Amino acid sequence: IAVGIVGYFYITFQENHLVLDEDFCPTNRPANSLTVIMIDRTDPIAPIQQAAVRVRLNDIKASIPRYGEIQVYSVGSVEEEVLTPIVRLCNPGGPSDIDRWTEPQKKAVKRWQEGFEEPLGAVFEQIVESGAANQSPIIESIQSVSVSAFTGDHLRSVEKRMIIISDMLQNSDAFSHYKDGIDFKALRDARVFARLGANLNDVRVTILYLNRNLPRSLQGRGHVGFWEQYIRHNSGSLDHVVAIEG
Repeated sequence: IAVGIVGYFYITFQENHLVLDEDFCPTNRPANSLTVIMIDRTDPIAPIQQAAVRVRLNDIKASIPRYGEIQVYSVGSVEEEVLTPIVRLCNPGGPSDIDRWTEPQKKAVKRWQEGFEEPLGAVFEQIVESGAANQSPIIESIQSVSVSAFTGDHLRSVEKRMIIISDMLQNSDAFSHYKDGIDFKALRDARVFARLGANLNDVRVTILYLNRNLPRSLQGRGHVGFWEQYIRHNSGSLDHVVAIEG
């Protein structure tokens, strides 16, 4: 019993003496987990799909553990610079995480609400609004985000996941599903393939799949298979594909 009590207070002491940056992320050890969300707004998102995506984003937010990190990116051109996160935050601990014996309740709840819950919720409301662009460089964006978010020895033992919200229709000068097809072999045989790799080592990927009014030759099981092979080729795993309503 004595050992258990000592161990409990030691763990609590260690947690309460983390050094946190302005985003509530630990600086003296890795975050407890890393969740990256990448949303594709290069085509309009229908109102029903927007509502459905918001529900799932809030579920993701609720799943972030204490001192877990979340980064949100938007698909875009990487010709001039790498993508940077729209927001980067760590969960400082919600009401259920707070130890009433060692932490001031009101202060901790206020910190969580004003520093994590509300700002992340506001970003989620904004990012699902429709946009438009001439190209959808999804592969290039995955590559850029993988370098920014998933690279570094300090992340070796961190649980990493990536959620992509998109119709997954790659369309750039390097490779286009509209022009080059959805067979992964076409990409693998393309001259540009060697420079389109991504660092997805030990990253678990979930796709929130936005269906469009398009022929099955573009979207469907074969299209999902393309991405499964691309992710596996880059040492990641495609865990889930969720068809978004609407």
